[in-house]
Amino acid sequence: MRYKGFEGIGHGPSKPKSSRAVMEHNLQWFNTYIWGEAASSTAIPPEQP
Repeated sequence: MRYKGFEGIGHGPSKPKSSRAVMEHNLQWFNTYIWGEAASSTAIPPEQP
């Protein structure tokens, strides 16, 4: 397991871009270590306006 530090984030993300990065990292972690799925480098596609 690796530590992932996010620059500019103190106790929690306050910007939408940072929040998304944290959520994507958490999702990848859960997929790997909780549900046992193969690690993938695919990110959640951005929402279209």
